[in-house]
Amino acid sequence: IKPKDAQIPALMTGESVKRLFTLYPLKPYPTSFKVSAIFTVEDGDTCTSSLNPLNISFDELFHIPPVDEKQVSLKDLFSKLWNEIESNQYSSDHPDREGALSVVRLQIDSSASQQLITENLAPFCVNKEEGTDSCLHDVLLFLPPHYHLLLKFSVSSDSTVISMATDSWMLLPYIGDWINNLVS
Repeated sequence: IKPKDAQIPALMTGESVKRLFTLYPLKPYPTSFKVSAIFTVEDGDTCTSSLNPLNISFDELFHIPPVDEKQVSLKDLFSKLWNEIESNQYSSDHPDREGALSVVRLQIDSSASQQLITENLAPFCVNKEEGTDSCLHDVLLFLPPHYHLLLKFSVSSDSTVISMATDSWMLLPYIGDWINNLVS
């Protein structure tokens, strides 16, 4: 859906204007918007100019779930959502379902994995359990307008296994690209 045009009545030489647009995604997919300006110069001529596109990457869609944490434990919400997605997976027998589970193994050591989680996902971590040989992180991401991505990181000394659950199987390619970009 094309955002509404923004109109700025007049600018003088050297002036600038910042505009804030609130976008409401219908699906949580990365996207790009073409941006252009149409303006009239002093002699009355109308000019157009293409501006840099507005790119929205997959990880820019990540939000903390909009819940009252005083009433709902994010750790409990993570478990409930995981179970719900697990029982509603898309398959040839159930083409009406949208959930998906997936697993990926990353060949990165524990310090690189911990750094990846800390730098990119810390606000979304809802549980962390440290063992003698491994560390587990549960990550809960809300993707507007109403989707979720749940990640279970199992970090060991020489690799990390990420178990994933999402309530939209169509997000799997974007999730895979995002993970590849994180570790490259």
